[in-house]
Amino acid sequence: MKFRQWIWFVSVFWIAILIALALWLPNGGIIDPSNWAPLGIYCCTLFVIVPAAMVARWLERREADDAAFRRQQP
Repeated sequence: MKFRQWIWFVSVFWIAILIALALWLPNGGIIDPSNWAPLGIYCCTLFVIVPAAMVARWLERREADDAAFRRQQP
C-alpha cells in the first residue's frame, strides 16, 4: 500500500471511530469521568500510535531506498 493511500485509510478510519465514539458517549460527554477511558484510548491511539506507525513506515522506506541506492553503486 502506498504511503498516501495508507494516510487516507487511517484518517477515514479514525474519523469514523470519532463519530461512533461521539454517538456512543452518554449525556455527560467529555466532562463525565466514566467517558474518560474511551476518550483516552482514542486520543492515545490517534496521537501516539498512529504517528509512531507513520514514522516507522517512513524509516522503512528510507532504509529500502538507501539499500537500493547502494546496490546501484559500482
